[in-house]
Amino acid sequence: MGDLGVDSFFVLSGLLVTYLTLKKMKVTGGEINWPFFYLQRYVRLTPLLAFAIGAYVGLSALLGRGYQKNQIYAHHGGECARFGWTNIVYLNNLFPGPYYVSVCMGWSWYLANDMQFYIISPLFLLLLCRPSRAKLGIALTIVVTILSVIITMQFSWRFRQIDGNYPGGPPDEFALVSGVIYATPWCRIQSYTVGIFVGYLLYKVNGQKKKIPLVWNAVGWSAAMVAVFIPVFAMHFTSRDHPVPLWFGGIWMGTKRVMFASGVGWITYACITGNGGFVDAFLSAKIWLPLSRISYAAYLFHPIIMTHWIFTSKTEFHWNAYNVVYMFLSFFVVTYIVSFISSLLIEIPLVKMTKILTERPVIKVQRRGVL
Repeated sequence: MGDLGVDSFFVLSGLLVTYLTLKKMKVTGGEINWPFFYLQRYVRLTPLLAFAIGAYVGLSALLGRGYQKNQIYAHHGGECARFGWTNIVYLNNLFPGPYYVSVCMGWSWYLANDMQFYIISPLFLLLLCRPSRAKLGIALTIVVTILSVIITMQFSWRFRQIDGNYPGGPPDEFALVSGVIYATPWCRIQSYTVGIFVGYLLYKVNGQKKKIPLVWNAVGWSAAMVAVFIPVFAMHFTSRDHPVPLWFGGIWMGTKRVMFASGVGWITYACITGNGGFVDAFLSAKIWLPLSRISYAAYLFHPIIMTHWIFTSKTEFHWNAYNVVYMFLSFFVVTYIVSFISSLLIEIPLVKMTKILTERPVIKVQRRGVL
C-alpha cells in the first residue's frame, strides 16, 4: 500500500496547484507573479527540509547508543555531505545516478518529483485558464499521462520488473531497476496529471456542490473502489515461483498508478461536490485540520524518529499486536510533537515572511478570454 499511497499525494498536489492557481488567474485576468509562484514553493519546502537533513545526520548521531549506530550515521553523514545539495535543488531522484537508494534521506525522492512537476505546471495552467485553449490543455494532460504509462511499460519489460517478481541479480541491480521505474518523474507524473484534470473539473464547478444522479454516483463510487483496490491487492499472490507473464506484468506496471490515481481523483471530486456521503463526513472532520497543517513536517521527521529507534535498540524486537500498537502510538505522538515545534519555529515564520515581502495585492481584472 505504501507503494501506491504516494500516488494519492501526487494527485492532491496536482489538484491543489491547478484549482488554486486557476482561481487566482480568474481574479487577476490571467496575470500571475510567476517568480513568486516559484519562490513561495521553494521557501515553503526547503528550510524545513534542510533542517531535517541536519537533524538526520547531526543531532540524531549524538543521541543514544546502539549496535553499529555510529557507523550507520557516519555513513549517512558522509553521503549527505557529498550529495545533500541534490536534495536542496530537488534533483535527488535523478542524481548521482539512477539508483532508487537515494543517498541522503532516501524518502525525500518524493519532494524532488513534486517540485519538478510544480515547475512545469504552468505549461498546463496557461492553456487551461482560457476557453479557447482549454481543450488543448486537456489534450496535453491526457498525452502526458499516456506517455508516462507507455514509458513505465517499456522500462518494466526491459528490466523484467513486475510487482512480486523480483529480479534475481545482485542488490545493486534491484536498486537500479527500482530507481528507473519508481523514483523518476517520467514514470510518476501520470498521477500528478490525473490531479491536474480533477483540479480543472473542480475549478469549472467553482468548488460548489453539484448533485450527481444517484445511479451515476453509485457507478462512479463502484468504479473508484475497483480502481483503488485492484492495484493494492491484485498482485498479492504472485511470487518468483508463480510469476505473471512478462507482457501482462509490463501493462500492469504501466497502468496501476493511473488506475489508483483515478480512483482517488473520483473520491476527491465526489466529496468536494457533495456526493461523498459518510466518506466525505469522515474525511472532512475537523479533527484532521490541526494534523494536516503539520503533515509536511511529519512526513520529513517520522522516518528519522523510526530509524533512530531502530539504530539505538540494544535488543531484538518481539513482534506481536501489543508491541506493534505501542510502537505505532509512540512514533505517532513523538512525530507530531517534533513536527509541531519545527513547523512553529521554521516553516510558518518563513512562509509568512515571504508572503509579506513579495506578494503583490490581488486586483480583480476582467480580461477577455480568461475563464
